[in-house]
Amino acid sequence: MHNWVKSKAIHPLSLGRQLALVREHIGLSVDELAQRTRLSHRIIAAIESSDYAALGARIYATGAVRNYAGAVGFGVKEAIDELVQESEWLWGHDNDDAPADLKPRRSFWGKRGQISLMGL
Repeated sequence: MHNWVKSKAIHPLSLGRQLALVREHIGLSVDELAQRTRLSHRIIAAIESSDYAALGARIYATGAVRNYAGAVGFGVKEAIDELVQESEWLWGHDNDDAPADLKPRRSFWGKRGQISLMGL
């Protein structure tokens, strides 16, 4: 079994689903959240579906999740910790455990620093 499957088995609700449930529980619509956080509907949808690759680089994903979590009263540190756990295969040093269809399709920096575009 892959490491990412084991971590999903421990936490049956993904971070995105947890955030969506909190948002719904406090009665905040996606439109209201977008206004409050200045996150686009596309970014909110990506977070709620745990599609972290759609958020871009780790720094952007971290900022978006921090912003979302803070707006709905979810623990920011807890959210960032879960983001790191759930997305380790995406931004970690070793992507070998991730299924091929979930690995990032593009890489701008190869192992030796050269620019390369893979999977285009």
